[in-house]
Amino acid sequence: MPQVILHRLFPIERRFVADDGATIGGYASTFGTVDSYGDRVMPGAFAASIAAHKAAGTMPAMLWQHDASEPIGVWQDIREDATGLVVRGQLNIETARGREAAALVRQGALSGLSIGFMVPDGGARYDRQTGNRILTAIDLWEISLVTFPANTAARLDGASVATRQAFEALLREVGFAKGAAAKLSRGGWPALQSSNSSTDNHKAARFLEKIEAAARALNERN
Repeated sequence: MPQVILHRLFPIERRFVADDGATIGGYASTFGTVDSYGDRVMPGAFAASIAAHKAAGTMPAMLWQHDASEPIGVWQDIREDATGLVVRGQLNIETARGREAAALVRQGALSGLSIGFMVPDGGARYDRQTGNRILTAIDLWEISLVTFPANTAARLDGASVATRQAFEALLREVGFAKGAAAKLSRGGWPALQSSNSSTDNHKAARFLEKIEAAARALNERN
């Protein structure tokens, strides 16, 4: 019987905003949540797969809407915490789909993650009382950015995808010359991205939002 990769959709909870590579992150799966397929992932379900990827020097693919022909970046870190599967990676904004994904995430139009996986032998059991399938082991193949997550109540919290290029564009929009905007963005963006903490990254995103708002106000006056 051929193996079939299963796709499960979960909300992407933003933990990081982007640097020059459009870094995104969040939960690709949450433990104990019953999804629309009736599956419930348990803590430790990803442990063996994460260890196998680490040993092989690989990562699950980052895909656009589960299309294997359209990778849109790379996942750089995957791990379990008490809540679920935490992921962090970079969209490739040199590709058309990567730029599209970044723009849609920034707009809030793209807010879901979906995992593509197979269940190894012994990795699932059925709960007769609830009718749910309990997943205790998952062979993780890919994690996609998707439009429709199974949990429609949980969405991306409107955080922007912030990039150095966006910072430079906003500086030009408020009146800086091209050379000055480029120089300021090269020097200022690393300072804004001083660490990988979510607090600093969210501050950088909020800063860009304020510049964008100021640019809109200036344009309206003119």
